[in-house]
Amino acid sequence: MKLRVSEIRLAGEIQRQDELKSDEVFSKHVDLATFHKPIKTVVRAQMTHSDIYVSGNVTSSVRYLCVRCLEQFEDPLNVTFSQTFDPQVEVIDLTDEIRDTVLVNLETKPLCKKNCQGLCPQCGQNRNLLHCDCEKKSGRLGSLLKKFLLY
Repeated sequence: MKLRVSEIRLAGEIQRQDELKSDEVFSKHVDLATFHKPIKTVVRAQMTHSDIYVSGNVTSSVRYLCVRCLEQFEDPLNVTFSQTFDPQVEVIDLTDEIRDTVLVNLETKPLCKKNCQGLCPQCGQNRNLLHCDCEKKSGRLGSLLKKFLLY
């Protein structure tokens, strides 16, 4: 998303809305998440005494892979940013600001839910969907854990 400084100077303040595709914002693949909906931006730019103040809101829907159970899930993204720019430039390119704001706000260890049970280390079953008996059969480690928890 680019803003012309001449427009901002003339009006004193402008507001723009845009929908960006994820490949327009991220030049490389983002390992943490995928965006299957456009990244919507609403930006307001205004002249101050010595700078141009730009503030914005970025919204989208992010598809993550849960780090415990490996199931995909969606989570809304709604973040804001603000930055000042030098009024001597002709064009303000907000692509980097939008990308950085989104990246900083992505989950680093995404969980499908707070109490996600994850995968069984014995049989690989998703414990959120089915309960397995592996824990009861685990013998040595299970009894060691019980002893540890009793103290």
